Amino acid sequence: MNVTSDTTFYLFMTRSQAEIKFVLQEGTVPVSDAKVAVLTDTAITNALGIARIRNLNVPTGYNYHIFKSGFRDVFGSLNLHTDTTVNVQIEPLPVGIYEKQNPDILKIWPNPVNDILLVESADFISKINVYAISGRKTNIPAKNRQGIFELDFAKNEPGVYLLEIFFTDKTVVFRKVIRK
Repeated sequence: MNVTSDTTFYLFMTRSQAEIKFVLQEGTVPVSDAKVAVLTDTAITNALGIARIRNLNVPTGYNYHIFKSGFRDVFGSLNLHTDTTVNVQIEPLPVGIYEKQNPDILKIWPNPVNDILLVESADFISKINVYAISGRKTNIPAKNRQGIFELDFAKNEPGVYLLEIFFTDKTVVFRKVIRK
């Protein structure tokens, strides 16, 4: 190739990889030590609430999962074309116990529980989550048996647990349960 002095070359480069920068906050406060998972990569947020996942192929769609003990898990997805920043507001798990307006509407027995806990309500329950007092979500499934939910605590350590009970009317009630 012969180049003369007035020759202009145009080079078009396409990007093949990019990074996602996650910025986690609770209100205006950075959330440190949270885990951010994308594919098989996991990053931990620093003191500024920032975690980076690098060397991701573009253009591609990615799902992410953000989790930290004491906070609600965050799930999301994005289409990555270039370096991207994702700002995330993360919510702490409630630590208080809230009562429904009519306390007779919800029955939980036996409390303290040895193995099987029963939950019944005159209102329709859509789901129940169980948290250890540390805020960690446990893996106790709630089986609906004709309007009475059964929760099997047999494999769980003794201690205090928090039930997060979701109703179909969009209300949420928290109740304390003790596992003997």
